[in-house]
Amino acid sequence: MLHPRACNYARLQCGSPGRSPLPPSSVSKDLWSRMMSKQACRKRNVAKRLTCLCKSGSEAKTGQGGHGGGGSSNSRYKSGGDSPKPWGSSLLQAFLGWMLFVILGSAANDLMHAMDQKLDTAGWKISIIIPALNEEGCIRALLQKLYALYAPEALEIIVVDGGSSDRTVAEAQRGGATQVLVSSQRGRAAQMNVGAAAASGDILVFMHADTTKPPADLPQVLRRALAEPRTCMVGMLTLIRGSPEKQRSDSASNSSEVPVQHTKGSHGAAADDHEKDGPLLKFMTFHQCIKTAFYPMLLQPVWYLQGFRLLFGDQVMCCRRNDFTAVQGFKASLPIMEDADLCIRMHKAGPSEACGLGYKGHGRVHQLMGSVTETSGRRLEEWGNLWGSWVLFRIAIAWYCGATGDQLKSLYTKLYTDAFR
Repeated sequence: MLHPRACNYARLQCGSPGRSPLPPSSVSKDLWSRMMSKQACRKRNVAKRLTCLCKSGSEAKTGQGGHGGGGSSNSRYKSGGDSPKPWGSSLLQAFLGWMLFVILGSAANDLMHAMDQKLDTAGWKISIIIPALNEEGCIRALLQKLYALYAPEALEIIVVDGGSSDRTVAEAQRGGATQVLVSSQRGRAAQMNVGAAAASGDILVFMHADTTKPPADLPQVLRRALAEPRTCMVGMLTLIRGSPEKQRSDSASNSSEVPVQHTKGSHGAAADDHEKDGPLLKFMTFHQCIKTAFYPMLLQPVWYLQGFRLLFGDQVMCCRRNDFTAVQGFKASLPIMEDADLCIRMHKAGPSEACGLGYKGHGRVHQLMGSVTETSGRRLEEWGNLWGSWVLFRIAIAWYCGATGDQLKSLYTKLYTDAFR
């Protein structure tokens, strides 16, 4: 705070009423007038500055000027007398501006893809690959739904068992799977690689065995989405549901039946018995949808601008067979996060030369918001929202930070302490 004499001097030099300065006796009045006219503007500015400092010091003393009188006065002077904005508001504005830039840039990238020449995918066949382990309670119901929805669109449905100790293989055969294979190595990555090697379709669909409601228009959506040359992989919007109130007992009650025929009417009637849905796990569904876009936006914004989204197995991942073969499939050494790893490698590799697209660059991995699938949240329902989110976040961060397959397996075994493995 300045001394009051400084303020009085400022008012005196500014020419306050009744206190005009007198010229020295050695200086003529004309010369004195010219000197005063040259310095008038400077004196007025000095007086205004001193007065502003005095006022801000008084407000700081009475508690009206915020914390720190000196810092407040400087900011008031620099902003022309306006009060300073909180630092939190500035950070929020910067973050929202950055988010807007990323979203607009991604939209511009999508517009560029929309103008690309499309591929002719009308005759492309679809192979659905389902890894399973101890899934006797749901594998047959899923197969019935798939045949009811997609026959004869789907060329083949391949179930790859990872060494189940229950009747998963028998139930898959009764459900009418085109092929039921047994992988010598347990793990979804190794099982899906075995299924992809045996598949003959142009489009590969990787679907978990606990999928309760596949997308009804999957063949049409995939042919339209993968007709875009730069698109390497797509996934669906996933709804996560808890266990239904009434337990399904289709495999136990029909254990003595003969294999069903692949007719839409018979499968449609059988699938209607399993349409009772469990409660929607809203928090985990929201978390699943957000992390697909939010993780790349935060951790890899450049990839996000190039059309990269982080897909997971519950979202029914789909790709062209040639693109999958070009990156050598899933990494079998990963017990978990094999789906996110494949997304990154396919984005970096881009469309394969075997597709005949003539494009070299990063591929597009994105989520189809208009196509919805439903999956079982049996494990997440038992864990709860907080613990389930923490487990998924902990494993994802360990993988992102470079954890090896053995480290991920140890962490997976430690955290996944339930029967659904």
